Parts: sequence; C-alpha cells; structure tokens
Amino acid sequence: MDVQQMHDEVMAVAVRHSRRALLWPAIAILLAIGLWVFSLLKASIETRNAHLAARKDASAYAEAYEQYITRSVMQMDQITMQLKQSWEQSGGKLDIADLYRDGMFTDRAFLAVTIADSTGRIISATGRRPAPGGIASTDFFRFHRNNNSTSLSINVPLQQRDPIQHAIEFSRRLDGPDDSFAGVVILTVASDYFTSLYSARTLGQDGMVAMLSESGTLRLEQHGGGNAQDEASLLLGQPALPEDHGNGLLAAGSFSDGKARIFGWAKSRAYPVVAAVGLAEHEIMSAADATNLSRMQNTLLLTLLLVFLGAWARILTLRSLQRRHDEEEVRRAYRTATESANDGFYMAMALRNEEGTIDDFEIVDCNERGAFFFGVSRSDLIGQRVSKMVNHLFAESLLQTYLTAMASGFLEDEREMPADNRLNIHWCHRRLVRVGNGLAVTLTDVSERRRHQSELQRMANEDALTGLPNRHWLEEFFRQTLSQAHAADLAVALLFIDLDEFKHVNDTQGHAAGDELLRQAAARLKSLLRPSDRVVRFGGDEFVVVISPADSDAQSAAVAERILQAFSQPFMIAGEKQSVGASIGISVFPRDGADAETLIRHGDIAMYAGKTDGKGQYRFFDPALYEQIKSRTRLKQHLIDAIERHQLQLHYQPRVATHSGQLCSMEALVRWMHPEQGIIPPLDFIPLAESSGLISRIGELVITQACAQLAQWRAQGLPLVPISVNVSPKQFLQGGIDRHLAAQLTEHQLPANLIEVEITESAMLGEHESILSQLSGLRELGVKLHVDDFGTGYSSLSQLQKLKMDVLKVDKAFTYQLGLSAEGRVFFQAIVSMAHALGMSVVAEGVETADQWRILDELGCNEVQGYFIARPMPAPDMANWMRQAQAGQPAQTVA
Repeated sequence: MDVQQMHDEVMAVAVRHSRRALLWPAIAILLAIGLWVFSLLKASIETRNAHLAARKDASAYAEAYEQYITRSVMQMDQITMQLKQSWEQSGGKLDIADLYRDGMFTDRAFLAVTIADSTGRIISATGRRPAPGGIASTDFFRFHRNNNSTSLSINVPLQQRDPIQHAIEFSRRLDGPDDSFAGVVILTVASDYFTSLYSARTLGQDGMVAMLSESGTLRLEQHGGGNAQDEASLLLGQPALPEDHGNGLLAAGSFSDGKARIFGWAKSRAYPVVAAVGLAEHEIMSAADATNLSRMQNTLLLTLLLVFLGAWARILTLRSLQRRHDEEEVRRAYRTATESANDGFYMAMALRNEEGTIDDFEIVDCNERGAFFFGVSRSDLIGQRVSKMVNHLFAESLLQTYLTAMASGFLEDEREMPADNRLNIHWCHRRLVRVGNGLAVTLTDVSERRRHQSELQRMANEDALTGLPNRHWLEEFFRQTLSQAHAADLAVALLFIDLDEFKHVNDTQGHAAGDELLRQAAARLKSLLRPSDRVVRFGGDEFVVVISPADSDAQSAAVAERILQAFSQPFMIAGEKQSVGASIGISVFPRDGADAETLIRHGDIAMYAGKTDGKGQYRFFDPALYEQIKSRTRLKQHLIDAIERHQLQLHYQPRVATHSGQLCSMEALVRWMHPEQGIIPPLDFIPLAESSGLISRIGELVITQACAQLAQWRAQGLPLVPISVNVSPKQFLQGGIDRHLAAQLTEHQLPANLIEVEITESAMLGEHESILSQLSGLRELGVKLHVDDFGTGYSSLSQLQKLKMDVLKVDKAFTYQLGLSAEGRVFFQAIVSMAHALGMSVVAEGVETADQWRILDELGCNEVQGYFIARPMPAPDMANWMRQAQAGQPAQTVA
C-alpha cells in the first residue's frame, strides 16, 4: 500500500468517524425539535381544555344561579300574590304597617312594601316610602292599570335608572270586587338578595354574578369587590344572549378593570330574567399557565440536555456508559424541574419475570409533592413496589392501569382514590407516559373541583327547605326506575300527596310556621317508607312517593292508609297543635301511564277527585275521573259563557200573608236558560259556581237583575212588593255585597225596603269580621235580613239575637211534617214562638197543601211560600200575578 492509499484510507476513516460523531448531535437536534413541537402542542391543548372546563363550570354555575334566582323571584311572586289576596279579601283594608309590626317583612332584603290605590296614591307602606306624588307616572303602574292581568311585574325603581341597580321592584295588580283596577302592591327588594350567591372561593376573587332582564333595563351585579360599583363592572352593556343557556368569553375591553372573563348565562324558565356568572380568565388559566410554564422549563432543560448529550456522544465511545449517564441526567433534571410543582411526579420502572413479562413496577424517583399524596416522605416512597403502596384491592387496579399504560404508551383519566387515612388526595387526574422501560406518572389533585361539582349537583336536585329530593331529581329518577321496571316486568306506584289544611296554617300562623310544617311532614313521610321507596317534595304543599317495586294495589293502598293515619295526628308547630290532613291520588305503572309526566298527571287527577269527594282519603286513578274533570271544566266554561251572554235569568216565587193570602213579597231564584238544554236548575250549577269562584259574579248579577226588574215594574205602574235575593256563604266571605247593593239601589232609585237578603245558617257561623261588617252595612241601608232554610244547619239563640235578623224562613222539612204527626206541629210551634220572642217574623217554606196552610195560620206563622201558592215563574208571569193581586184577589184564588 503506497502513501497515497494510506492517506486515502485514513481520510475515509476520518470521514466515517466524523459522520458518526455528527450523528448524535443531529439526533439530539431532531429530538429537541420534536420535544418543542410536542410541548407547544400540549400547551395549546392544555389552554384549550382549561377554557372548555371554565365554560362548562360557568354554564353550571349559571344554571345553579338561575335556579336560585327563579326560586327567589318565585318567593316574591308568592308574597305579592298573598298580599293581593289578603288585600282583596279584606275589602281593601289591609295595612302593611300592621303586618310589619307582626314580624313580617323585617328581613333587611325587604326595603319597602307598598300598596297604592287606583290613582297611584300610597295608602299603606312600610320601609322607605316613594315621593309624596305617588306612583301614577311609573311604567308599571300604567301597565297594571291598562291590563287586566294578575301576573307579576318586575321593575327598576325610578330613582335607580343608572346602569346597575341596588334594588328591584315586584308589583302586582289589585282588583276590586267587580274586577276593576283598584291599585297595585309593590315589593321593593335589595339587589344583594339576588346576588348573594356569589362566593369568592367558588368564583374567584375577580369573578362576578349578574342578574339581567331580557329587556336590558335591569342589571344587578356582585363580584370580588362586594357590590356593583367596583371596577369590575361590565361597561359595554349586557352580552348578546342568542340562546336560553350558553357561555362565552368577553374580552378585557368589556370591563373597566381590563380583565377578560368567561361568562355563562341561563334564562329563567319562569320569569323574564337571565342569570349570568363570570369567571376571570387569568384566574381560571392560572393552573394551566403554571403547568405550561413548568412544561416549557422542562422542555428547555431537556433541550439543553439533548445538546449536552449530543456533544458528549461525539467524545464517548461506550454506548452503555453513555446511556447510564443520560438516564441519570434525565432523572436529575426531571426532579429539579418538578420538585416545586403542585402536581405529583413519579418515575416507575417496569419489573419483569424470567419470561420477560411485566409483573410489577418500582418507584425509582418522585418529587416531595408526589410522596405527600401517599402520606410518606420521598425517601420512603422511592424503592417501593406499586403492588405494596396501597391496600390490596386498589393495588390490583393500580397495577392493571400501569400495565395498560405500558402497552398503549399513554393513559389519562380521573379517579377517586380509595378510603385510606394515609392518603392526602381524594380525587386525582392521572397522566401516564411510557418512557423506555418505565412510566412517567403525573398526579394532579382535583378534589376541590370535584367537591364543587358535587355541591352544584346536590343543589340542583335537593329541596332546600325539607332536604328531600326535588322535582328535577324526580324526573331523572323516574326515567331510570321506569326503564328498569319495564325490563323486569315490575309495577311502580306513584302516590301524589297534597296537605289539606296547609294554606290555613300558612295564612294564620305565618310562613315560618308553614315551612316548619313542611319539614315535619317530610320527616313523617320518610319514616313511613321502605328503604327502596322514595319521597320527593314536588312543590308547595305537594309531595310524591314512589313505591318501587309495587307488588299490588293492596300494597299501595296500605302505604296510603299509613300516610293518612300518620297525618291524622296533629303537628306541633311553635308550641301549638296544628291538625293537617292529607289527600292522596295513586297511579300505577304501566297501567296508568308509561312515562313520568303521565303518571304524575294521573296521580294529581286522582288526588283532586278524592279531595272533591271529601278530604283525608286516597283514590286510585280511574280514566272516568279524567272525563269527569274535563266535563266539569267544560261546564265551568259554559257557565262563564252563560254569564257573559245573559243566559242566567231570574224567576220569582210569591210569598203571601198566612191569614189573608195577600201578596207580601217574593223570592228571586236564578235559572240557567240554556239555548240547547233548556232550563238548568240551580242545583246543577250553583255548587260548581261556588267551588270555581264564579258565585260572586252570579250573586252580583242576581242583585242587578232584581233591582232592574223592580224599576221596570214600577214604570209599568204595578204595586211593588219586596224581592229577596239569596247570598251564598262564599259570596259573603269574598265581601262587597253591601256596596254593590247600595250602588244598584242608587242607580235605579229604589228604596232599600224593596230588597231583602237571605243568608243560610252556615254563613252566620263564626266571627268573621267581613260577614259582620257586611251585615251591619246592609242593616244601615234599611235592607231586611232573612235566615234561610232554618233548621238544616246550626244556629244558636244568642247568635240570632246578636245578629238582629228580621225574618226566619223555616225549612220545608218542618212544613212537610205538619198534619202528619203531633211532634211536627209541636216543633213548628216552638220555632214560631222563639222567632216572635226575638222580634222576627216567620216564613214557612214548602207549603204544598191547604191543610198545611191552615195549620200554619193557626200557629201564627206570618207568611207562606210553596208550590201550593205558586211555583217560581218568569218576570212576565209574575207581573200578571201582581196585577191579579192588585185587583184584590187573594192568593187562594190566584193559585
């Protein structure tokens, strides 16, 4: 080999060595590029996931806040409705100051409670009062005055037309006896009552909550500063809300403090308001930013490490020594980069058996945070095997997770840690990455976020007052229960329970007593059921019990009977016994419905049917009940149409002097002149009118028609005699009879002695101030008062004397006995003697024979009325009767 060949060979070796020396730096550069690409991509994913999680949290918080707002507004809705009913039932005499002195509206949230009359003048108030000029110029007052609607109105006070309000007004229309506008009731509530849900621990120091109106005129805010005047106030108006629920990012320029926020919003399903929750972007991104910063630091260190390894690779020739050196440097750099992090980091080396299969892992490195999670020091954890770190059952699951990560190369999940007093972590987010013959494991403590999610879930599904599951929970539970029952061919029973006298307790004892009653009722229901059965507060004073499985109707009936028996025992509320019964409707899956909505509706129908027949009983659903309710609803609508179309007309039945037979007076009896069914008697529609609240309109119609008929007969030159009209007990309780009668007498220029009022014995029971006031008003007008159907109810002599009634109308059952038995004559004689002793005249109803008339004359009865004299007749026939009586014909001849 010549010199030239040797030179060439040397040069070739040098080139090969040079190439081999350049291989490791090149690999190091490529790895560094890949590492940076991975780190940047991971950082982007981490940031995006943090944003997505924040949006979900904001939406969840907004939904919870919406439920809180809806419940709060619903409370204001109920309060204004109760004030409206109390004011109307008191005849406009309700004094808010009296309620305040009685302990109502003392909560600092109630800034003012005000009642204004139809002119806008304040007639009753507590707290801060409006200007002396009244509220007639306000938008909501004009709205209530011009709209015959009893719905709740949500307003912004006049003095708070700035972008962010400190108070909110709830108003409702007040109606007079004739449904005319009588004024408004206004409830002024502090804004922090609706924004106090804010918690810095949940929403951060720079988070915020806001209650907005859909129209944009209302905005209540609260955030880290505590009120709406802090620098974090929203400056650019409320965000566009294209959907009922959603979320979005508002840029930093939208706020005066220059901080961007992620907003979630939810529109109320019941009221025109929107709940919005904002999370400061810099707070929700802090964890992701810290993680990304830590990752960038690690990446930078690993890049430097790769360059370092590449440079050393050019010098070192022994690859085994180089590999061990590299692993040591990696562990050292990894620990240095992660020691101060909030996450736990571990390096787990795979341990293999003789066949090369992995059967365990050994912790070869970790940071102090990672050791803290397992309740030991770093030195104690290093060297431990995974199978020995925790209890046996969890160790098997953990070892399987590590094997899965080794097989796939990557695994990420969240899991609940086992109940072990040594562990300092409850919920963790795990990320396992295969590195050579081991795993790089990262544990992030997400226990706090999980607790928040669990609390939000509990708030959405639990009734705050009773602690029972609520209606929202019932819907999801029913879907699962019915699905399982269908698959197993089992029955499920639903008991729809309504407390019979809850409204009475709530009205007389106050809302606090009502709340306590509901809590005790819930506890009593829970104590009566099996562990597999469920009890839910459905709303108001209604509860739902789900019996699953329901073996038979007899079993469901037995549960219902236990509940009725338990609720027949009084409750002890504020040191007083309160008797509250229950009515129960039962529907059964799949017989009465295949879904929750149908079963609930049918249970409600069965309960209502049972309550109609008599409180304190249970009733199974029957399709015929639904038809009865539909028929009753149709009849009610027809009755409303009959009132509006003047199909209700008066017939008149004469009353004559017992001794002479001369016409003395007459009774007005209402008849329904149906265009298709003909005359419908009162017994077929008066009970419906009383139960549906139409009796007041019918009573006013009877008085109006009777006065108009007297004026018409007067114009015809007929001799007028008094007309008596019947007034039901419910009509008396609703009030306004004396005022309406006075107005009709004035309109038709009639003397008061031409109208007489008949009331039943039951209407006189008790000491209702409204009834006593109206009776006094009628007596002041000069109207005579009759006790109708005497003997069928309960009256005491002292009560008759106290109320100073003028006429006693004896029920026809006593008249019927005259001539049939000596006892009948004795009873009637006693009634006549008693009435005369009290200064009352006596009218006998139901006279059907001449013999009865004769005996009544002998007993000294003043007047008689019945089919023997005349049946009820329309106005033209009654006019002819009056003409014949004017001609001097006694009733015997006319009849």
